[in-house]
Amino acid sequence: MSEEIKQVVENLREAIQQAEQFGLVRTENGQVITGAIVSENSIVLTED
Repeated sequence: MSEEIKQVVENLREAIQQAEQFGLVRTENGQVITGAIVSENSIVLTED
């Protein structure tokens, strides 16, 4: 994984954590997004 991708994932995780206190990051069906991980071809958002 490149350093750029690692930085993007870290930035995304930080943004999710900051927004989480306000319940702002949700899927279309209302589940709360709590984090992000890197898969082989993309960044996957994780939920409770």
